Amino acid sequence: YPFSPIGNNNFFLTGSVTEKSVVILKYTNSEANSIKDTFLSKKACFYFSGKINGTSKATLSIYNLKGELRGEAYFFLSMSKIHVKTNNPGKSIQISGSAVNDENENLNIGLSAIDKRIDSVSSIYNKSESQALLDPLNSFDSKRTIDSLQKARILLRKKFAASHSNSFLSPEIILFLFKRSEINYADAKRMYGYLSKNVKESLYGIELKKYLDIHQNSMVGMPAPPFAKTDINGTEINLSDFKNKNYILLNYWASYCLPCRKHVPQLKDLYSKYKDQGLKIIAVSWDFDRKACLNAIKEDTTNDWINIHGLSNQQDKDPFLTIYSVSHIPVYILIDPNGIIIDRNEEGDMNKLEQKLKEVFSSPDSDPGIFQH
Repeated sequence: YPFSPIGNNNFFLTGSVTEKSVVILKYTNSEANSIKDTFLSKKACFYFSGKINGTSKATLSIYNLKGELRGEAYFFLSMSKIHVKTNNPGKSIQISGSAVNDENENLNIGLSAIDKRIDSVSSIYNKSESQALLDPLNSFDSKRTIDSLQKARILLRKKFAASHSNSFLSPEIILFLFKRSEINYADAKRMYGYLSKNVKESLYGIELKKYLDIHQNSMVGMPAPPFAKTDINGTEINLSDFKNKNYILLNYWASYCLPCRKHVPQLKDLYSKYKDQGLKIIAVSWDFDRKACLNAIKEDTTNDWINIHGLSNQQDKDPFLTIYSVSHIPVYILIDPNGIIIDRNEEGDMNKLEQKLKEVFSSPDSDPGIFQH
């Protein structure tokens, strides 16, 4: 990225607007701090400068002097001179001069083309039930095509990261794929290894490495990271309280997660079947709204096991999420009485969970005699 830094800053953003405006730029700086810069544009132009580490996702918001939002753009900053064109900010804001953003835009063109094909095929697959019964072969072919196109989206991102080892966008893409379980830990680690030194030391390179390290420490076979958290009844729950006593099933869920709620009857059956052999369920809610969490627990009558309202706000660095490397729901993590993680069910597959519990509790090592209730 050929660019001469201005003072201590390494990006310089300029732009123009058609009226007096308040322009706000949000991004993450070189010290990984969230920055919110404001510029009052009295002469229909604005500028920002700052220091980033490689790149940063950014949001540019344009308000008129009445405080009404006139336009907003989401893009990637680069260590360069960037220009913003906003002839009609309510409809179009154009970004130029950011190499990372250009890379992302080109990638999105390919992804959008695949999405259009998915939408087209989906209109066939999403027929009414009666139509699908009349034409089951066509419906099956449509589903197979959709699955193939969705895999093509994943492959397009993977190919970009694999062929752009010097791009500051690549670690962000790898992290995106890994968090969505579209690549596994081994693939993510291998792809990280191919990145250049500068990219590894960039904002998203550091973030990716940190996430991989956390995940490695919470993989099957590793000691479960310790935690202490207060449940919905005000009782402090410590992982150490269950050592040499119980198998712990961490159940990550939320009131708004339909698959999570759908799993409740089967979870109840499994708990009823194995609780006398030492199974404890600790359900960790992703709800920011405590009331919604409590209402769902009441509606689903899941008071038999331990319930924790896991998040209090969007910046909550809760150990259940960060230390256990959980990026989506539902997820089930099984910990044995020795405090070792013996299963990570990141697909939310209840059949696999049932099979795993059956395997665990049919083992001689799970003799109920070793547990204290």
